[in-house]
Amino acid sequence: MDIKAFQEKLSALVRLAESQDLSLTQTQIGSCFVSDDLEQEQMLRILTYLKGKGIRIEADAPADEIADKAIDLSIGTLQDLTAEEQEWLTDLLEELQKSVPEEKRVEESFSALLSGSEDALLALTQHYLPTAARLAAENNCAEIPLQDLFQEASLALYTALSELPSQKAGTDDCDAWILGRIRQGLLTAIEEQTLQKQHDDILVGKVEKLDHAVRELSEDEEDQTLPFTLQELAVILDMDPEEIRSTLRLTEGV
Repeated sequence: MDIKAFQEKLSALVRLAESQDLSLTQTQIGSCFVSDDLEQEQMLRILTYLKGKGIRIEADAPADEIADKAIDLSIGTLQDLTAEEQEWLTDLLEELQKSVPEEKRVEESFSALLSGSEDALLALTQHYLPTAARLAAENNCAEIPLQDLFQEASLALYTALSELPSQKAGTDDCDAWILGRIRQGLLTAIEEQTLQKQHDDILVGKVEKLDHAVRELSEDEEDQTLPFTLQELAVILDMDPEEIRSTLRLTEGV
């Protein structure tokens, strides 16, 4: 991709976010780069850059409806379940299935839910929890343990039921809307964990880089005293002086 064009697109996204109370939707970001055939790592850097500017990234459609036309913004390293995870999932589904209400009660619960019925909320939660567990397993990835993914799916389910639009309750697309919210909750959790891991990896890299440089630059000194000022070291390592101070504080006592 042409660097200038890429920078212009990023700037345009930032301006758009500023006009939308520092928020962007997945579709807006994906549509901006749809013709650029970006790889996952490149998209990860874009998301990191935007979040670094305090920009929230929100879904404007259920995850299963987002953008065949746009780039897939989901991040994470999908992997098959281990034997231990599969056993855990099987036991969980077996336990959850014991509390699933009859279909008739599910239909009645949608109407009662809009009236604030806690019993209806419980019944619908029990109805969808096995599905939430399966969706967590489908999104199993290296970044988050399966048990934690299930917790995220459960939280997304509870939020979806609590915020169910009255016009959707009991309609044919109600089920799709709830499942979309669960999927979106899973993708958001994976994205946040992946971005955090990248941030941690960058920080570790800085610590290792600084440690290596200090050892290398001072190895000829008999008293092992660093023969450079902080400003000189910043130039040598291409790091901001405050960044070096922060990194050194992290290494104290190590």
